[in-house]
Amino acid sequence: MIHQYREPAVAEKVSAKYLTDLLYQDQFQKSLVPVFDDFQSKYPQNHYIGDLKVKVDKIAKYYEKIAGAMPAGVKFIDGETIGTLEQLLTEIKGDKYYIDLNPSSKETIIPFCNNQ
Repeated sequence: MIHQYREPAVAEKVSAKYLTDLLYQDQFQKSLVPVFDDFQSKYPQNHYIGDLKVKVDKIAKYYEKIAGAMPAGVKFIDGETIGTLEQLLTEIKGDKYYIDLNPSSKETIIPFCNNQ
């Protein structure tokens, strides 16, 4: 739709703004990878491509990594089955873990070591 602007220069600027706004939210939207590829092919000389490519490559690598097999020994514990912190500590005794206290926010993932 953006590419239907009469003026190609306007379409390029609006496309760059659209990608910049979404990529800098760091929401890892997989759909932005082909959008960026299209933008890069249409406007190969755009001066934002370098910065945007860094963000898009990060998204692509993330989805490539999560598509692979889970490493041996990695375990996900469903929080709904754990009633108390004591139950959790019993289950993970002696190992290092990352505990995500709020799955909707990447800032709450904290390293945790239980040596009890």
